[in-house]
Amino acid sequence: MTKKRTLVAILPLIFIISIVAFPIIGLGKSRQEYAADFLKSTQDEIWGAFSEYIYNEDDETEMETPLSTRSALGGLYLLDALSDLETTRLKTWLLERLNWGIDYNNLQNASECIESLYYIDEIASIGTVRKNDFKEFSANRSEYTVSGELGYALDEDLEPTIFGTYFVVKGYYFLDYINELEVTNITNFVVNSLEPTGGFKASPISTGSSLTATFFAIQTLKYLNTLNLLEPNKSQISQYINEFFVEDQILESHYGGYTYIPEIEMQFATVSATYDAVIALSLLGTSVPIVEATAQWILRNQNQVDGGFSENALEGVERRSSSITTYQSIRILSELGQLDLLSEQFGDYKLRWWIVLIVVIVILGGSIGGIIYYQRRIRL
Repeated sequence: MTKKRTLVAILPLIFIISIVAFPIIGLGKSRQEYAADFLKSTQDEIWGAFSEYIYNEDDETEMETPLSTRSALGGLYLLDALSDLETTRLKTWLLERLNWGIDYNNLQNASECIESLYYIDEIASIGTVRKNDFKEFSANRSEYTVSGELGYALDEDLEPTIFGTYFVVKGYYFLDYINELEVTNITNFVVNSLEPTGGFKASPISTGSSLTATFFAIQTLKYLNTLNLLEPNKSQISQYINEFFVEDQILESHYGGYTYIPEIEMQFATVSATYDAVIALSLLGTSVPIVEATAQWILRNQNQVDGGFSENALEGVERRSSSITTYQSIRILSELGQLDLLSEQFGDYKLRWWIVLIVVIVILGGSIGGIIYYQRRIRL
């Protein structure tokens, strides 16, 4: 009889704990869910394309661009969050902007549209005619050097550079046309832009290396499947890239990131510089000096208001989440093997979790005390 009464007393306890504990599962969201929701919130309901910032119909500066659209799709792709995305209008918009890029001489836009169509599995929708237009469009900005190297210019009126070459090669890569390029001559153009310091210049005939040019050069060779040619210089290139690493822990808001200007005393780390460095190092098969420091620095840039990632900024300056920065941050964590960090809860979840935990402990303690008291009364 006593056991039966004890069971009767315990059942309400189990019920109460279940009701109280259930919200723990539902309270808050993970960093990954917040980031995915932010990227989706930048999608325009009419055109289906993505803007750099959360869409606001009253702000004409928040226009959708091929770059912001490719970034948002790239981020959602890495988060495996593309499945529920409506892409019919997006496909139409991308095909239209691809046409504009070709017709109005904007190589980068055309290349970004091709990559975006790849993410939504719509490369076939470009059609043979337009694919040939892109090849002709690219050929019109190609130029051989006196040494026989082949590079491409961002604009028909400019000299060929690593940057123009990158966007042409990327377009060919996602169209699966790499074999139609003069891979050897293009590779020579890129490799011969390498300086003794370990950094790449914008072209074989230009002067001064940069982190940006180094990233574009290495990424281009990756698309061409000729990265192995950098093997003899891998250590030197990695050392050059890591010269941009902010290793001074006193610079708390910059430590772990990379800067474009390492020469100045107060080094200013940015997500974009960190993206260039981490991707380049990853493609070389090396890594950042302190993985945990870089990963934690990236997490510091996640915005608790909307869940997106913002670029580093001076103290007191408003930090606005961007689809481009959010993609770069997700990609950085992915390349570092730290993408699982986004599974942790974010925002004010932890505060509410502890409140619920305290409530559960109080109820549990009170209920156990009640059971003991109840049993004692029965014995009496």
